[in-house]
Amino acid sequence: MNNVEQHIIETEHHYVRNAQSSDKYFMYELMNSSSWLKYIGDRSINTILDASRYIESMLISSYKELGYGMYVIVQKSNRQAIGLIGYIKRPYLEYPDLGFGILPAHEGNGIMTRVAQKILEYGMKVLKFDVILAITTLGNIGSKRVLAKCGFEACGTVHDPITNKEYLRFIKRKVS
Repeated sequence: MNNVEQHIIETEHHYVRNAQSSDKYFMYELMNSSSWLKYIGDRSINTILDASRYIESMLISSYKELGYGMYVIVQKSNRQAIGLIGYIKRPYLEYPDLGFGILPAHEGNGIMTRVAQKILEYGMKVLKFDVILAITTLGNIGSKRVLAKCGFEACGTVHDPITNKEYLRFIKRKVS
């Protein structure tokens, strides 16, 4: 298994690994899914080439520059990519931000909660984060549910100066 294939975390039925250029078809599908567009936003991934460029410029570059980023969630049974989860360092947030998204066919069955709990443990123990933030839109009930189950507490709102949108802000502190 090469370094790219290394599992960052595992649950009973899924593992999480670094994104790679071969994820371009999955990324195109995910980033054009109805829930991604509704709750996360249009990232102008209109072609497979756009998806490939996004993987290189946003995901792989983050691993190199920050030592963390967004990772691909893979089903163990068939090795199919079904979602993204990981950490983003947004310029308007003082701490890393937990982000996640999953293909609509896999929503609502607890996968994201189980994977998020493991990736939070990874963030606190391996990446040595003392505080992790999360943001979501007011109407994103599923994300708010995942964050609550993972022990995040609501702590107001935050304005994204790039998109000019207001988001709910959540925080999780390392327990000593």
